[in-house]
Order: sequence, then structure tokens, then C-alpha cells
Amino acid sequence: MVHLRIVSPPDLTDRVREVLTSTPAVIDIVELAGAARRPDGDVILCDVAREDTSVVLGDLKALGPTMIVALCAGAAGMLSLSTAKSGAVIGVLISVTTIPAAANIGVAAAYGDRDGWTGSLAQLALNLASILVAGTLVLASQRMLYARRRRRHLREDRPPTRSARAER
Repeated sequence: MVHLRIVSPPDLTDRVREVLTSTPAVIDIVELAGAARRPDGDVILCDVAREDTSVVLGDLKALGPTMIVALCAGAAGMLSLSTAKSGAVIGVLISVTTIPAAANIGVAAAYGDRDGWTGSLAQLALNLASILVAGTLVLASQRMLYARRRRRHLREDRPPTRSARAER
């Protein structure tokens, strides 16, 4: 048996519970509403038969937020790199979006689960693309804001025109 500890956003807890209770390979489901901190949410504990773990995890991943995490990780990573802030937390955020999918590719391949490793490969590709898109958008936004500040700065540094002197 594999023991899972899931921290679920409260708005997803019902859907997580449905996935777990509808799978015969999942037993000993315990839900602790509001018990999690950082991130806040509900804690769900359960045991899953080892041979069905990748299927259950795939069903849970399908509920959603991995792409949002990847977008946030990409944006935070690019902000960190472009503003010379600490990158330690950024590495953790990016790892959260890549390591589970990459690890599941290896596990599924070792068990000969073609659907499992191709699904994980697709998830990894989606997460990496999301990181890339978010980082690119951050750089484009920073460039636009820099150009706006520069134009404003250049206008303020010009000597007053004749009409501006006449108004004084």
C-alpha cells in the first residue's frame, strides 16, 4: 500500500473525495477539513494499492491546478532572475511542476504502463510550456514597463519649451 497525504484547496475537496471513493483500490480515507497551513486547505489521507497508485494520481492530476502552478513558477522564476532576488524558492516551485511528472514517466515505463508514461510526458510538456510562456510574458511586461518609464523620464529631462516658459 502507498500512503497519500493530499492538501486540497477547499473548493476541490469534494472532487478529490469523489475520485478517491470511486476507486476500489483506495481505502482508509480520512478527511481533515481546514487542517492544512501553507498552503491552507483540507488534508485528505488515504492508502492506495501500489499497482493502482499511478492511475489514482493521474485522476487526481486531472482535477487541475498543475498548469496554474507551472505558470506561477515560470513568472516567479523570471522575476527572480531579472530582479536579482533569491532563486531558492523558485527552484522549489519549478521542481513541484516538473519532478512528479518526470518521476511518473520513469515509474510507469518501468511497469510497462504506456498510457501512464505518455500521460505523464504530456503533463511534463504542458508544465514546461507553461513555465516558458509565463517567463516570456514577464519579460515582455518588464520591457514594456521599462520603455514607458524611460519615455516619461526623457520627457521630464527636456528643457522647458517657450510656451512652458511663457506660462510661468
